[in-house]
Amino acid sequence: MEKEKELSTVEEVRAYTDPYRIEILFNFKRLGRPATCKEIADVMGEVPAKVYYHIKKMEKVGILKLAHTKNINGIIAKYYELTAESFIVKNKYDANEPISSVKVNESIRVLSDIFDKAKNDFIEGIQPDTKKGHNRNCVIEYSEIYMTDDEAKEFHEYVDDFIKKREHTQNGDHRVFFAMIKNRGDKEKSK
Repeated sequence: MEKEKELSTVEEVRAYTDPYRIEILFNFKRLGRPATCKEIADVMGEVPAKVYYHIKKMEKVGILKLAHTKNINGIIAKYYELTAESFIVKNKYDANEPISSVKVNESIRVLSDIFDKAKNDFIEGIQPDTKKGHNRNCVIEYSEIYMTDDEAKEFHEYVDDFIKKREHTQNGDHRVFFAMIKNRGDKEKSK
């Protein structure tokens, strides 16, 4: 498995930025092993045929791959896995290149979906737990810190390692949403 895979074609970007497919990828990552369409569908509470359709679209562009097959009572089960730990849509904007605007629009759409899910999780999290008779605690932390590219890479690797150590466990009561944005360079830094 590659550490990172860059998505550069319109087909790759569209296959990756679909919210339903991101949920499928999340479940592959959460399982931490090759899985069948049925296993993923069961985790998601979905119909296997629907999940299979989306898995095949992602396999076609190299986001998922067939890891192995297994004969189970005369039925060939296909086990798929991620091709990379993370997928990157790098976009060097060129107004003359149609793919640039597609990448931007698809990236905006997927970010909006991710932020909406995080917002809804937070709103649900601050609702009192009436069954247990107590309130829940949520923390919002928004900070502007400035880092060089090297420091940002080091920080991202630290967060990524922290997540990897905990992502396959169901222990704990906290969920985290994390975002890091590179300044455009045209904004004044406040002191």
